[in-house]
Amino acid sequence: MPSTDDELEYFVGREDELQALRDFVADPSPGVLLVTGPAGIGKSFLLRKFAEEAK
Repeated sequence: MPSTDDELEYFVGREDELQALRDFVADPSPGVLLVTGPAGIGKSFLLRKFAEEAK
């Protein structure tokens, strides 16, 4: 996970995943989103980027 907000500037290549998160939260129906994958592929980084964008 990035240690500083400046490191979020280097986020590349995950626009499709970010858009899927945006679409999920924009849907008014309730639901649960599970983000899975092998260790080290950037799940936490993706969610941190999304959280920063949502501020």
